[in-house]
Amino acid sequence: DDRAGWGNQRRAAAAFLEIDFPGTQTHISDVVVGAIIAFNMIVLVFEIDDEAACISVGQEDCTSFWISMSESYVFLSVYVLEFALRVFAYRRSFFDCYSNIVDALVVAVGMFDAALSFVDAPGVNLLRLVRAGRLVRSLRILRR
Repeated sequence: DDRAGWGNQRRAAAAFLEIDFPGTQTHISDVVVGAIIAFNMIVLVFEIDDEAACISVGQEDCTSFWISMSESYVFLSVYVLEFALRVFAYRRSFFDCYSNIVDALVVAVGMFDAALSFVDAPGVNLLRLVRAGRLVRSLRILRR
């Protein structure tokens, strides 16, 4: 067993991530994260619609508070926690899969975007368009 040298917490994290639906090979954690990503896509559509409405009336930022908070911090927090759990459990082997590398890049860009949201500098709003890159994570739903 290649997990013989793993500590108890690492084994527990991997076991949690690998719990399957009964009679299937589908991990429950993948389905839950997929549902969160789908909900994130819906919230992102509402945020983009709000931003378009703001621009049409000449305001720079009038996006609903709950939309901007959930899009910026709540979903990102879930993604960071899921990423950290997977890296903790699988360590270097996590990065053997191309889609995990894409997930890592999307999470890193999201964290960078969140950090820049506290800076009021010209051109920073352009980086916020990268949020749509989170939709790349939706491909995870399709790959399973």
